Amino acid sequence: MKGEAADLAAIRAVHDRYLAMDRKDLNEHVRELWSADPDCVYFNYSGRTLRGVEQWLEYEGAVLPKLRFIRRWEPFEEVIRVHGDRGWITCSRIAEIEWLGEGESPIPTGPFLSRSTQIYHREPEGWRVVHAHFSPMCVDP
Repeated sequence: MKGEAADLAAIRAVHDRYLAMDRKDLNEHVRELWSADPDCVYFNYSGRTLRGVEQWLEYEGAVLPKLRFIRRWEPFEEVIRVHGDRGWITCSRIAEIEWLGEGESPIPTGPFLSRSTQIYHREPEGWRVVHAHFSPMCVDP
C-alpha cells in the first residue's frame, strides 16, 4: 500500500485497536494510541470535557472498573478520510453495557447505540488520536 491507502489502513488499525482493547490495560493502550499533547480535548458520554490523555485516563480509570461490557463496541457506517497529516473516522457504534457501581451510571447502559468522531494526527510514532467525541445516537421511530 502506498500513500493515502496506507494512511487509511493505519487509522483503521488504531481505531480497531481502541475498540478491541482490554479495559484492564487502559492506561498502557490509550497512551499508545492517543496523543500525549496536553492540549487535546475529548468529549465523553457523561458530557464531560476532558483535556489531555491523562485527564481522560483519570476519569475513565474511575468509571470503567464499574462497567461490564456484555457486548463490546461494534462500529458500523464508518467513514475514514485523510488529508496530509490529519485524518478522521466517524462511525455509529453499538455495545451492551451493565453498570456495576453504586447509584446511577454516568453513561447509558443496556444495548446502547452511539456515534463517534475521532480526529487523528500523524506524529513521529505514527497516527494518534488528538480529539474524540462520543455521543448517544437518536433513533427516530
